[in-house]
Amino acid sequence: MLINILSREPLFTAVWDIPPYDQHSDRHGNVDESLRKNPLYRRMIDCELVLRFFAFRKRSNIKGSVRSMLDRCMAENMNAKEPEINAFIKDFRSRLKLAHDIFGKRVFRYENEKGDLEVSQPLYDGVMVALDRLWDSRANLISAKTRVVEKVERLLGNEAKFEIIVGKPNTAKAVQERMDLLTQAIESAI
Repeated sequence: MLINILSREPLFTAVWDIPPYDQHSDRHGNVDESLRKNPLYRRMIDCELVLRFFAFRKRSNIKGSVRSMLDRCMAENMNAKEPEINAFIKDFRSRLKLAHDIFGKRVFRYENEKGDLEVSQPLYDGVMVALDRLWDSRANLISAKTRVVEKVERLLGNEAKFEIIVGKPNTAKAVQERMDLLTQAIESAI
């Protein structure tokens, strides 16, 4: 339920170009065609993206396959109590808002070879976890947002690092390296 709630957040759906749920569903949960046709919604990738944040933010969970990381996170939190659920909601919303406040329309996006901005799931993972790790420095991150964006863009401009951050590797080692690279780059801006 928590994952569904967070995957329907207006800022989350806007960032991922998912039609807003409140405008494309009725009170019974029936959704219209525009939402049903959205590939992230249709394949539940929106829910997976939310889960990935919680699975990857815990360093000790980054081992094995990505599927096992996601499964472990679900199993560990299956019986979470209301205070924990409320904390999860608050953490996700606040980190997403911070990412948007820093990166604006470029949040979780990189410039492809044609010069178009393309949204990236691995970049989302890394930025969200980096901001979670640096949460206590959020005021400094906002103050230095221009430098933060520059540092991340410079990192993405390095071909080898781009492959780790946006490329296809989905091993535990690659996930951890992605989180560490983005955390270091963002932290170096403050």
